[in-house]
This record gives sequence, structure tokens and C-alpha cells, in this order.
Amino acid sequence: MTRTVLVPVLSALSMRGHPGIDTGEEMLGAGMGIIILNLAIYVGVPMAVLLGLCRLGRRLHMSMRTFSVRV
Repeated sequence: MTRTVLVPVLSALSMRGHPGIDTGEEMLGAGMGIIILNLAIYVGVPMAVLLGLCRLGRRLHMSMRTFSVRV
């Protein structure tokens, strides 16, 4: 669990130390990219998992419902 949480943080920090950033505009762009990456990892992935589980639950509920009607 800890590794799952720390990997995105470490990758963001390694991107921050990239030597190719020379101007303030490049630093701003890199910072915005890191923020978007973190939002995708910490918000987007859990939401996608929850939506997938909800859809799976609906399918199972509907299949059980149609099964009980036929009996």
C-alpha cells in the first residue's frame, strides 16, 4: 500500500529535478504537468475503479433479478 502511494510522489519529484528546465515558463509548465499527473493518479484512478465496481454491481444485481423472476 505504501509503495502504491509513494511511487507517484517520487516520480513527480524526479520530474521536478529535470536539468532541461531553464526558464520560468518551462518550470511553470513542468509544475502544471506534475499537478495534472498527481490529480490523475490520486483522483482519476480511484474514481475509475469505483465506477467499474458500481457497473459490475449493477450487472450482477440485474442478472440476479432476472434469475429470480424466471424461477
